[in-house]
Amino acid sequence: MQVTSRGSCAALLTAGLASAVLIWWSWRARRKAEGDEAVQAVSVPKQPVSRRAEPGPTRGPIATAIHTKVSSALQPSELRIHDDSAAHRGHAGVAGAQIPETHFKVEVVSAAFEGIRKLERQRKVQDLLKEEFAAGLHALELTCRTPAEHAKVRERDWTHVKDGVMVTVDELRRQLAPTGVLRAGINLANFLLVTGQSARGAPEGVSPDLAAEIAKRLGTALRLVPFPNPKDLGDAVDEGCWDIALIGAEPQREEKIAFSKPYVEIPATYLVPSNSKLRSIEEVDSPTVRIACMGGTAFGLWLDKNICRASVIKVDSMDAALKLLVDGQADVLANLRERLLSDVLHVPGGRILEGHFMTAALPQLVKQAVGTSKRRGTHAAAFLAETVEELKANGFVESLIAKHGVGGKLVVPIEGPETKRRRTDVASDGKGSIAILGCGAMGCVYAAFFARAGHEVWVVDVWPEHISKMREEGLRLQGPTGDFTVRVNATLSAYDVPRSDLVIIATKMRDLESAAQLAPKLTKEDGVILSIQNGLGAAERLLKHVDAGRGMLGIASNFGACMRGPGHAEHKSMNRIILGELGEKATERLQKVSCIWSSVGFNVEAASDIQQKIWEKLICNVFVGGTCAITDFKVGEMVDNPFAKQVAVACAKEAYEVGKSKGIKFGFEDLEEFVDKFASTVRDTYPSMAQDHRKRQTSEVDVINGAIPPEAAKQGLAAPVNDTVASLLREQGLGCDNMTLLVVELQPSQRSQMRQLWTFPHGSAVHRAGGKVTMTPSSRRRVVMQLQNVKRSSRAKVKNAGRSKMRSS
Repeated sequence: MQVTSRGSCAALLTAGLASAVLIWWSWRARRKAEGDEAVQAVSVPKQPVSRRAEPGPTRGPIATAIHTKVSSALQPSELRIHDDSAAHRGHAGVAGAQIPETHFKVEVVSAAFEGIRKLERQRKVQDLLKEEFAAGLHALELTCRTPAEHAKVRERDWTHVKDGVMVTVDELRRQLAPTGVLRAGINLANFLLVTGQSARGAPEGVSPDLAAEIAKRLGTALRLVPFPNPKDLGDAVDEGCWDIALIGAEPQREEKIAFSKPYVEIPATYLVPSNSKLRSIEEVDSPTVRIACMGGTAFGLWLDKNICRASVIKVDSMDAALKLLVDGQADVLANLRERLLSDVLHVPGGRILEGHFMTAALPQLVKQAVGTSKRRGTHAAAFLAETVEELKANGFVESLIAKHGVGGKLVVPIEGPETKRRRTDVASDGKGSIAILGCGAMGCVYAAFFARAGHEVWVVDVWPEHISKMREEGLRLQGPTGDFTVRVNATLSAYDVPRSDLVIIATKMRDLESAAQLAPKLTKEDGVILSIQNGLGAAERLLKHVDAGRGMLGIASNFGACMRGPGHAEHKSMNRIILGELGEKATERLQKVSCIWSSVGFNVEAASDIQQKIWEKLICNVFVGGTCAITDFKVGEMVDNPFAKQVAVACAKEAYEVGKSKGIKFGFEDLEEFVDKFASTVRDTYPSMAQDHRKRQTSEVDVINGAIPPEAAKQGLAAPVNDTVASLLREQGLGCDNMTLLVVELQPSQRSQMRQLWTFPHGSAVHRAGGKVTMTPSSRRRVVMQLQNVKRSSRAKVKNAGRSKMRSS
């Protein structure tokens, strides 16, 4: 019996121990998931320690050694150890490190620092940890204070939150970050507030940076908790997976979430198809009107509450809402205005209604705020409200907007005597003076938008009828954002133009140098000269006449602009204006100029590497320019023709390989997907090179397709396809009546098919070179002549088919 009893006790003891281990392991895993291991803070008694505190189970050997050695040598009254290694994993300096503990932040408060300078204090601590540095400790951020200095800092830890109440930061930490890490819920669907992601996949943008500043003020680490849409983020309030949420503040959410006042407000409006009779915001709320929108968004919740007569159709994504409009299952699409600027590209003839919907004070501005669960207590909510107001008033929010290139698209509401709101555009309320040298299609787009926003605009061009028309009747611009006419100052002579804040050179590349010579004489002392051209070579030409400190480069992406006649331009789409310094780094000046462009209605990106963007645009121009110019195809026609597209893709591949060889870091992985996406936005347009050939004007072939072969030669490469395309375009007599489909990298079966189609005599038009089928120079003219007949016959078939259809009907 005694043996049995002992066995039972042993079994019970073993089971109990196993249960305890499982409980402890579960607790540890949960704490780790919540980010507990990211912050290892140890508070030592205020009196000098006489006994070392034993380290907890989650601290590693380096952290333990820091705690032990510093406690023993300096007898600190406060010692905090923060393991920051996770934030530096993968960095070059710690690649291959044998231990996971490489970076620490250590705060030491000790009387041993009395009478010692800051640098000597840090050396004193570093000397204690020589063995740890030798073992793999890479970096140590030290804060060393005396008790008196620390007391002054502690005084600042008292925070005024509401109605004169003073609360310690420690109390706020307990309410807002009970796990020791501030977990911030981020809405990934808001593309204006989350504009990208880091190399490790973490969200980047205005809202993540604002959350980081709040965490900094609390003195805690930050962990971003991303959500795919605002509905999921708001619904998770009861799950306790986030401490603060950056989300639209709507009455439906205020039942459980205590919100600050908005830190930004985002304009939202409607998109209607070409056949819609709706002309204003007010007309939308009518019987039989169907409004499509993404469910769970701030503007979607507003529509639910305020739309009385129209019906609201809610779907799971913005793309799904757009599809309803395109398929005719909705009459109106509601969304953020910036999103609608891209959506309208998929709705031929679509119109974005002027104005916004939602509030009486300032029509439909989606209010983005910072909130926390009402269960967290009033102090937590009051702290967030006070912090947000301070960050708006001191310009911090505006600096984030400029940093992430979304200036002019967001409204920062500033509370004041008149409760004014201001857009984050120009530093002052005054409008600037803009001079545009070269008023072709894109120059007209720039001039019209700046003039409509109230800027003084001067345009210079060499087309007399164009200048005369603008003087007499104004400049007319048609496009997805409307059809409007504005007044500009138009002249044939640049010497008529007064000095301006911003001079935009919008000429062809061939005229850039002559314009660059004039530009400094037209620019104010603190003004900027911005050159926006297609192709390669703008920087070199500009720097011959403009100081690097005054010049900038720009790219106009996916506008599909053309001239409809003197004083009348049209743009089929409106994607992005990308701006960059001539150097590699973005500057405060760049952010300011970007905000000016944003404020007049452009979607603007301030690029830190403008050369990358120039090469990406070049690849798109190479893809569509040469092939469309030779074949006289619109972009959509070229893409739909498998033989023409094959040539275009080959041109793009050559440019891509040259760019990579030059060290350009492209922002895409799939080349063909990248150029297809570009082409889809300008299907119904002729590229500028094709427009020039149709007008029998000199084109920019030498800086687009023709620029690739010499750049390839510099890298020890060859670009035979671009060389052939450029040569054909340069040849005397080639114009819009010629159609040349070059065959590149054909499979044997394709080669056979093409021979049957073209009936090459003895196969002389093609030969094999390194496994590829290429054109021989002597056969180019013969191929052109043969393909003229192919084109004429195909057009004849289309005409005959149309006549037959008319007869049958």
